[in-house]
Amino acid sequence: MKRNRIRRIIRESFRLNQHKLPPVDLVILARKGLDELEPEELHQLMNKCWSRLKHKAKKANPQR
Repeated sequence: MKRNRIRRIIRESFRLNQHKLPPVDLVILARKGLDELEPEELHQLMNKCWSRLKHKAKKANPQR
């Protein structure tokens, strides 16, 4: 059940941010302890990940 909750939150976060993200394929690996986070903390963590992804993509392809 915890796995499905985490997956649901990550999918929702992606859905809300996909229009801001670069066109790349993603693989999400859940690390130990992720199931202990509250949903709000998991959303904040995913927002930080999306931000890092955007920054790395911009750095790799500066004309965007």
